[in-house]
Amino acid sequence: MEFEICYVPHEPHGWIPPAPTAASYRALLPIGITGVRLQYNFDDPRWWGAALREAVQGGMRITGNFVANLTEPSHDIEENAFEWMEFYGPQMARVSFGNEPGYTVGHDGMRDYVMNYFVPFARGVRRANPAAVIGGCDAESQDTQQIFIEEANELLLSDAGVDICDLEFVHSYGRPMGGGDYATREEFERVYRLGAKPLRDQYYSEIDIQNLPEAMQRMQDATAAALASGATPRQANDAGGAARGLATDSELQILLDWTRSTHTDFPNVKGIAYGDPAYFFTRVPNGTGSDTWSSWTYGKDGPVVSDFGRKFQALFAEINGPAPQQGTGRQPGRRS
Repeated sequence: MEFEICYVPHEPHGWIPPAPTAASYRALLPIGITGVRLQYNFDDPRWWGAALREAVQGGMRITGNFVANLTEPSHDIEENAFEWMEFYGPQMARVSFGNEPGYTVGHDGMRDYVMNYFVPFARGVRRANPAAVIGGCDAESQDTQQIFIEEANELLLSDAGVDICDLEFVHSYGRPMGGGDYATREEFERVYRLGAKPLRDQYYSEIDIQNLPEAMQRMQDATAAALASGATPRQANDAGGAARGLATDSELQILLDWTRSTHTDFPNVKGIAYGDPAYFFTRVPNGTGSDTWSSWTYGKDGPVVSDFGRKFQALFAEINGPAPQQGTGRQPGRRS
């Protein structure tokens, strides 16, 4: 089973942690995390090249996730996907388009989304590399994924034989991960069985703790506190988002148990991409009051694997066998 993390390249700012380096990515390898879902923003790709270089040098398997404003003409999507794949394709194991499209276009707009955006993306990718591996569609719900799979099947079985999907990518953060009944593993399994034969492998992406009740409450409390202290709405929103992502031991235990049961009960799932690499590393003060950043990218000691990072490491080894002991991540209490 493949284990990955997700990363969205960003412009460096003083209020967010530093970007990961090759050393950050190498620190994931001994844990058993071997890949990164790296997002490419069609409208602002400035940080993509540097982020990709560090991940590749860090030994990561790359899933390139291409996102774009849905006001872009279909032709521009296709041409940019072609150029992106021509230039970066040799460094990527697979690619995907978009992220949780149901939130943007709704279920009623999914068929137009597939034809006007996903198909041009796939066409551009396959012009550059006919053998490229394309995942779809990073759905936020089983209803969105079902419409996508129905369209993909119809295109594949058409006279033209258009193949837009090799792997199923879904965001299974429903119950027990706090997201209710609209994105559960059971429902995505049902949709999976509707796929073309032979069935495509399924991957869970962007799995995190942020929909759990405790995390939602942290976000609300931090947002309210920031507004009360005079912060702007954007600053308050950032404060709430940061607090929401600070996983507690109880939340990480839920995620660990979820990972184990996914491997045991859903054998069609071939990989999991976790939403936050910080889950696996200690946190250190960042010099601004009581705030902390993950040692994955910050701190003089470099990446330091946390207690829960070692628990995940043990589970990954139980599933896949021991990971290669390489990289720069050291264990607490041990010298690197």
